[in-house]
Amino acid sequence: MILGLAAASAFVAIGYISAWLSLPQCQAMTQQALVNSKLVSRNFDGDVVTYKDVKVRSEVALPFIVESHYSIPEGLHATYFRYEYVAFFGFVKQSSYLTYTTL
Repeated sequence: MILGLAAASAFVAIGYISAWLSLPQCQAMTQQALVNSKLVSRNFDGDVVTYKDVKVRSEVALPFIVESHYSIPEGLHATYFRYEYVAFFGFVKQSSYLTYTTL
């Protein structure tokens, strides 16, 4: 039983380490998706906001899971984009994509 608990703990630890090491790669993939979209919008003041002004953030969500996200302002509202990646020591694959507009 203790051996099983130790193996499960090691698996979770490996998952978090793998996700943490893959953060820069996942952030770069999300940044590239943002650049390819060439989004242009306007903020509340009416100033033009391009994809160059948007900051992409990445964080470890779960073992082997990295979440990257950014938000594009649209006047009083914003559109939120979230990408989820499965990461295993250099192998990164996008597992989901979500977008929604905040009111």
